[in-house]
Amino acid sequence: MELVSWSMILVLMGVGVGVGFISGLMGISGGVILVPALLKIQSLLGMHPDVAVKVAFGTSLFTGFFTSLSGAWHHHREQNVCWPDAIAL
Repeated sequence: MELVSWSMILVLMGVGVGVGFISGLMGISGGVILVPALLKIQSLLGMHPDVAVKVAFGTSLFTGFFTSLSGAWHHHREQNVCWPDAIAL
């Protein structure tokens, strides 16, 4: 039995693109949309609710970390960051 099918990969990629587009369009955190979407997908797959919540929040935190890291790097390159103040915060 195949653990992850190609159709599931396409669905998850579509959810990711959709969440990114909608959150960028509305100016909100992607986790607001991503966590409920992942919970719904995982419930359809039959995942236990306790595990599904942890996976959904973990995935949201993981993607948010790299998004923040990318934004900080681009602002640093444009010299828009006062690092002493940023570190103090």
